[in-house]
Amino acid sequence: AGAQISQHMDQGDRLLMFAEGTSSDGAGILPFRSSLFEFLTANRAGEGTKIQPFTLLIKCADGQLVNGSNSKTQSLRDLYAWHGDMDLLPHIWTFACSKGAVIELIFHPAFDVNMTDSRKTLCQKSHDLVVAGYQHHTS
Repeated sequence: AGAQISQHMDQGDRLLMFAEGTSSDGAGILPFRSSLFEFLTANRAGEGTKIQPFTLLIKCADGQLVNGSNSKTQSLRDLYAWHGDMDLLPHIWTFACSKGAVIELIFHPAFDVNMTDSRKTLCQKSHDLVVAGYQHHTS
């Protein structure tokens, strides 16, 4: 998969990656998987390849504000956050029948992949920016 991704990036294509590498209940940011950054640091990323981390916040679900950490808020998160032993198709159907969601995207400064010394550093820098965006807008 890394070779295919690199080929697309060499052609100028962009890649969207959710670096947690799994799904969650939406109540916070999970650790990022540094292995997902490997193809960028294994001498495959072209000169000038940049990463632009972003924080995705759900502000409203099914017409109701999503804030705090109570059971009502978690039930709203469960409308869009597929996690645990949820069956995917019923989950998608429930969300499709809801009033939808309002999201906010916070784009953090892009940085050059070649400015970091390893995939772990690249991963940690990206994670730190995303978590800071989350904490700033949910506190």
